[in-house]
Amino acid sequence: MKSEPDHLKVTPLDVIMKYFGLALASIYVIVGTVMIWNTALFNIPTQYALPLGSLLAAYGLFRGYRVYTKYFKN
Repeated sequence: MKSEPDHLKVTPLDVIMKYFGLALASIYVIVGTVMIWNTALFNIPTQYALPLGSLLAAYGLFRGYRVYTKYFKN
C-alpha cells in the first residue's frame, strides 16, 4: 500500500487557514473598493481615502494570490 509523503498531507488546520486566508483577502478587497467608491461612509477625506482604499484592495489581491499559490496550485 502506497502512502502519501508528509508534505502532501492536508490537515484540518490547513483547510481552516485556506478559507480564513480567502475570507481575509476578500474583506481587504471589499473594504478597499468601498473606501474608493464611497468615501463618505468612512468619514475620511478623499485625498486620504483614495490612496488608502487602493492600498487595501491591492493588498487583498496580493493575499489572495498568496493563498492561491499555497493551497490551490499543485
